Amino acid sequence: MFSLEIWLGFSFSFHSPIRFDSVSACFTPKTENHSEFEGPALPVFQVLPKGKSFWFVRIVWEPALVLLLSVVLQDLFIIQPTLSLYLKFAALALMTKNFIAWHHAWEYLRKLLHMRISAPIMAKLVSGDATEEELAPMHLCSFPKNLSPAIRQAAAVQIARSYSHDH
Repeated sequence: MFSLEIWLGFSFSFHSPIRFDSVSACFTPKTENHSEFEGPALPVFQVLPKGKSFWFVRIVWEPALVLLLSVVLQDLFIIQPTLSLYLKFAALALMTKNFIAWHHAWEYLRKLLHMRISAPIMAKLVSGDATEEELAPMHLCSFPKNLSPAIRQAAAVQIARSYSHDH
């Protein structure tokens, strides 16, 4: 458990300094700006290539710094080889965690864009005005012309539910 506390403290040290007023913001959501924002990276990363890119710093530069520190501090005999090995593994874990977080954010935004694009097409499908060219990218075909409006509406709701990001 002690090593987990060291790792948590070490991983938080690469973000902006810990503010104790943010702890009280967790208990009063009105004062909290954004619950998942980690804060800006250290200013030293901004002088590096792509240092102003939030995700590039989190995925590449921060783990690279941990890896570099583990090698240099071991070579200078400041840390023991087992701690160096731990820090190398921590750098890999940090990179993996941040890549997965980036992918989740990318996937969420992608699904929002899909919904924004498909909503007008779904409205046309319900009203019966959608053309085959509009429905083709969504892999849909139009409803039969003699279908009752209630069934058309229920089918469109079911299709929209299958396209939603909560599905």
